[in-house]
Amino acid sequence: SGDRKAVLIKVDADGNMLWYQRYPVGDCVQAEFFGVRELAGGDLVAAGSNWAGEVYDEYHDWYIVRTTSTGDIVWEVHDEYERVTEAQSVIVSADSHLVVGGYKYLPNQSLFRLEKRDLAGNQIWEHYFDKGEIQSVCQSRDGGYAAAGYYYRVHGITSDDFFMVKYDPEVQLSLTPDITLVPTEG
Repeated sequence: SGDRKAVLIKVDADGNMLWYQRYPVGDCVQAEFFGVRELAGGDLVAAGSNWAGEVYDEYHDWYIVRTTSTGDIVWEVHDEYERVTEAQSVIVSADSHLVVGGYKYLPNQSLFRLEKRDLAGNQIWEHYFDKGEIQSVCQSRDGGYAAAGYYYRVHGITSDDFFMVKYDPEVQLSLTPDITLVPTEG
């Protein structure tokens, strides 16, 4: 098995490492992160998976961690012993909530999983859809969400179909791009 931990690394604008932290700090055997976002106050939220079994696919849990700006854990949530689930993408929505996309594995299929949490880690809603994995989530201008990943089919048929889904808006808001994040050249 081995000691495989998820990692967050903070660097400055010149690429110099400010800090490095491994997660989880508890009794989990292995973990990994797939996405990270910074909150308005400088805290970080990372999404991934952790597992407690000897084998990778044994008890592979949905794992979300909020840390301080220096990497100390504020809270962490995971689906303990849910078989195989993975949080692959996390965003901060316009109404200051976390939206996380990923999948839940069932025998012979994976289900798209999308959930919303408040900044304290409490789940607001959770939805499962069809068969596949969400690998990226964004919020659309109308307040809904779009997700991309792949559709999963079983019994010898390819599982490499790309998909993109648009979810209905749950709030009405006006989103304008943050031009400070858009490069002016190149």
